[in-house]
Amino acid sequence: MNEITELKMASDLMPSVKNGTKRITVRTGIRDIRLHKTLLIENAENAGDTHTVVPKVIVFSTLGKIPVDFLLEDGFESHQDAVEKMKRFYPNITLFSDITAICW
Repeated sequence: MNEITELKMASDLMPSVKNGTKRITVRTGIRDIRLHKTLLIENAENAGDTHTVVPKVIVFSTLGKIPVDFLLEDGFESHQDAVEKMKRFYPNITLFSDITAICW
């Protein structure tokens, strides 16, 4: 049985998910995402706009300790840049926040 987990994505990021240029997402908290199980990415503003991926790597860390390569792949320039840009979604995020990085 192939469980499907759903993950909301900002509408402005959906085109890059669909065209394959976005292959990672960093989320706050320790998420229950499974390797090699289908992940349904859903546009947060349009539930009919979806894309499926299969996670290949999942990393649990704090934002300040995640390898910078993960952040660069997700479009951030540094750990501090990630904090500032992720405040759009998570206003209270810090370098000490638990995160889950999901790569597909």
